[in-house]
Amino acid sequence: MKIPHYITSLALAATAIGFGGCASIVDGGRNETVLIRSLPAGASIKIVNNRTGETVYSGTSPAKVDLARSSGFFKGVSYTIQFRLDGYDDKQVSLRSSVNGWYFGNIIFGGLIGMVIVDPATGAMYSLPEDVVANLDAKSSATLLEDGDNANLLIVNIDDIPEELRSQLVAVN
Repeated sequence: MKIPHYITSLALAATAIGFGGCASIVDGGRNETVLIRSLPAGASIKIVNNRTGETVYSGTSPAKVDLARSSGFFKGVSYTIQFRLDGYDDKQVSLRSSVNGWYFGNIIFGGLIGMVIVDPATGAMYSLPEDVVANLDAKSSATLLEDGDNANLLIVNIDDIPEELRSQLVAVN
């Protein structure tokens, strides 16, 4: 008995879907490109994998960086991004992967193999944000003026003085 051509095609399609993961098919593999920006631009950035302690990227913002979506089978990844720019306070931002919405497409398309093997093994079950923005704060405006052996003058922005000390300020005319 000859098997109809459409049944063979359906069987091949079902097999291909069964051996693929939905998130892997739709959203790619192990790495994801993330845009790292700082306001203002031009800050040096260092990205550290929190699990391994390894620096995975060093450069200047803005930068497009390919980062791993996971740190192993069924293990999401987290990074610390360190920003440094002269005249601004250093800043650290955490970046964590989250479960990719396409991962749940395995219930319909990828099947059990996609859900428990393919997407977790490739890291495609996780995703990272498209971009990370760090607003850098200007350093304190305090200025120290020195003139040999004379007394020093410290000029400070009032916003840099703690509330509990403001009541002790004396106005100078």
